[in-house]
Amino acid sequence: METSEALMKLLICTFTIALAFSCVSCNSNTSSPGPKSDSSYRLPDQITLTASAIRDADNGTVIEGTTNLPSNTKLGVELTARERATAQDSEVYVDSGKFRSAAFRKGTTPLPPGKQKVRIFTFFNTIWQSESVLKVVGKGGSNLKPSTIIHSEDAQLLDGDKILDYTVELIVPPLASAAANGKVASQPESTLNDKAIEMVKKAVLVVDGSRSSETVEDGVRFYFKSPGIGMGNGWSAAPAGKDTYNVILDFINTVGGKEQHDRAMWDVNVITKKVLYRNKNAKNFSWIPNY
Repeated sequence: METSEALMKLLICTFTIALAFSCVSCNSNTSSPGPKSDSSYRLPDQITLTASAIRDADNGTVIEGTTNLPSNTKLGVELTARERATAQDSEVYVDSGKFRSAAFRKGTTPLPPGKQKVRIFTFFNTIWQSESVLKVVGKGGSNLKPSTIIHSEDAQLLDGDKILDYTVELIVPPLASAAANGKVASQPESTLNDKAIEMVKKAVLVVDGSRSSETVEDGVRFYFKSPGIGMGNGWSAAPAGKDTYNVILDFINTVGGKEQHDRAMWDVNVITKKVLYRNKNAKNFSWIPNY
């Protein structure tokens, strides 16, 4: 989930124009003046992971947890029964040591409370992980030490790739009552979704101690000026907790000459109106310099 090279070039050129009134060339190796990645991360001796099951505002079952894997590591979260997968979300990303799955249901029916076997897994290859993550964990997870959750894909192979595979039995909490959701839950869900999206679009956020000069929506428009970056499936929102909504922007990001769908993710509380960026793309979109 990284901003494309073309996008970074556009931002660099814009600063050059603002400072010198001309842009003779743009070097792709020049660092962007925008938000910086967490260069302080160091791979720990042992990879850890914890998980729990919660209900969202619509009684969906969400698997959330913590891990010391680097931010942007992609995980898969799978519900299992009788050793078979019954539901899966393979687009779960670590963000500052935390992860959160989509809401699981059985069709349109909430999952019943009680014990639920959950498998969390990932592969350390170019299909699953970004170049920045593989640079830390090593190709095939070569930099990771074996543990109860990190092991070889095939014990007979001396040079087999490492994988993360963690299975745990979690307790799905009881269904939340409609009254517990307060007055916000009494509004039509589609109205609340639209409200959450508008709050994110109009928010002006502080990123790494610096207040953006533009709203999130204007920041998105700024980045979309770059070739290879543009609107995909657009904006959507879904309940993520009491009064809290997860807002997603699906956009097109061209990487290595190939167009692919990417996403930016924010959380917003529709009561307090507090907006938080939740992944790197959202962080980038949320900050535009005062140029």
